[in-house]
Amino acid sequence: VIMYKLSRWICIILLLALMMDTIDSLSENIGNFSSLPVCSGEDNIVLSHAFYNSDPKKMIKFDGSNCPDDVWLLTMQENNLINGKFQGIFVNIGFNKGYNFANWINVFAPWGDVTPANWYTKLKSIRSEGDLCGVCHDCLTEFKPPQSTAVKNANYVLVGVDINNGNIELSKRAFCPKSYTNDCIKTSSEGTISLHLIQAAGGEHNGNLFVPKCAIGDELCRVPDNATEMSREELHDKYHVEVEYIPAVSVDQLMHNLTLDHSITNTLLQSVHNTFFSHIPHSSNNDLEEGNTPTTVAIDILMIDTEGHDALVIKGSKHLIKKQAIRCIVFEYHEFNPWPSFKLEDIMNYLDEHGMDCYFQGFSRLWPITGSCWHNNYEFHQWSNVMCILRKDPWHEALQKYVMTVTGLRGSDLIQEGSLIKFTNSRSVYRVEKGKKRPFSSGRVFLEHGYDFDDVKVVDIVYSYILPDGDSY
Repeated sequence: VIMYKLSRWICIILLLALMMDTIDSLSENIGNFSSLPVCSGEDNIVLSHAFYNSDPKKMIKFDGSNCPDDVWLLTMQENNLINGKFQGIFVNIGFNKGYNFANWINVFAPWGDVTPANWYTKLKSIRSEGDLCGVCHDCLTEFKPPQSTAVKNANYVLVGVDINNGNIELSKRAFCPKSYTNDCIKTSSEGTISLHLIQAAGGEHNGNLFVPKCAIGDELCRVPDNATEMSREELHDKYHVEVEYIPAVSVDQLMHNLTLDHSITNTLLQSVHNTFFSHIPHSSNNDLEEGNTPTTVAIDILMIDTEGHDALVIKGSKHLIKKQAIRCIVFEYHEFNPWPSFKLEDIMNYLDEHGMDCYFQGFSRLWPITGSCWHNNYEFHQWSNVMCILRKDPWHEALQKYVMTVTGLRGSDLIQEGSLIKFTNSRSVYRVEKGKKRPFSSGRVFLEHGYDFDDVKVVDIVYSYILPDGDSY
């Protein structure tokens, strides 16, 4: 009997030890696991149809994803303040008129006294002709960032890459009008903001190529198809424009070069170098070697706007993506070449494998497209914007309040049982009944049921795809 009881206790102890090892293993690797699915059953179909047909601004499909409102930037900064984070590296590949710089300073470093509105004023003082507000009316963006009295020794690094030297000159003069170089720094009692501008083409590989000279602020200025295979004469004859020879650089190599630039003395960049690149010799190899698992991040936000080359820029960030060293990636999804040669699903799967969840940006909404939320309806290759967030990063949890889910939509107070509703851009009136929308066949029928038109709520057309159709009254 004693031996039997002893053997039972030994088995229990061994089982508990095994469970603890499993829990420890899960804890160590949780950052690499897919997030809990927000889509189940046919949720991905419902959400993809709702996203494709949403029209909050009464202009276009895709929930205004071509020009999203970026309200989540405020939530990101609120989260930073909670965690006492007063530093960051923000990289913009294809910055055009520089409004992302203005937005980032306005939100993350409001003491820098830069807003989209006064950025526009500075641009106009430099160049009076042309539309300098931006195709998305960027100059009208208004942020009221959270304030903190605890800001001290803040350190923000902004990096811009653009093929148009005129854009570099424009942003440099807007931020540092007296600077003679493309690197300038502003300091105050709260901290430092540095801006580093580079004329180059962002892409997958490093090298050089010919590109057309574009007008300042030309938002369609882009690297031509097959530019790496064309001579100056061929490019000139095809596009009938002046041509210049510029570097091509991957994001991995960009950050490597920046952290090695001894003319830039910045403790934040030095920390990135020590963590990610100290084991790598200064070279222009396309593939940077693998190193140890990092303990910090190299880029807080990577913004990509390259008129069709965005997938190549992502591929050129593979070293940092594999290291989970980029907190947030935002890129344009386009019909411009070479985007049509890439499947968005493949890009989503690649980022998912390296710990990121992705969303279409919309009108103060994020539409999930990773894992079980993916649907082939999203392979539409039209102008829109995608944001990907590192799952293990505090920003991921903070931004969940913007994420569209079928469960969340169906739980909305706007479409509870008995609600009288009509959708934007529609004259029909419905009553919500048993999870369906039942239309009234006429206004007379509506009044005969004892209802009042003053009780009808106008709701977003998104809900029309969440509620299945019911029989007419």
